[in-house]
Amino acid sequence: MEVITMESRAYLRLMEKLDSITAYVEEAVRREEEARKRTGEDSVSDGKWMTGKEVCEALGISSRTLQRYRMQGEVSYSQYGKNLRYPRAEIDAFVEKRLVRTTSEQVDRLTEGYAMTLKRKGGAR
Repeated sequence: MEVITMESRAYLRLMEKLDSITAYVEEAVRREEEARKRTGEDSVSDGKWMTGKEVCEALGISSRTLQRYRMQGEVSYSQYGKNLRYPRAEIDAFVEKRLVRTTSEQVDRLTEGYAMTLKRKGGAR
């Protein structure tokens, strides 16, 4: 165990600085909460942010896949302590980027080929 000694005046100055920093942070948090109350906005539950569970359900993926997307930088997130939140707009953009669009001609070709296959199987009986 290491013991650090310091003059009492230096200790008191250090404690005063810590108290002023604490007061500043508490005041900033109080002002932010008041601003949210005035606007009726809650940054986590207002729909702008999603939990990991919500993202997994929306995308139909596992939490491990979501972790991989985070590690690869494919999805943005914010971390508050142990809590991770994902911006809804980023998740929507992620889905839109990977959306496969099928033309009506492609659908027609697929259904025509399928219908022919059914006729052959049905006619062979």
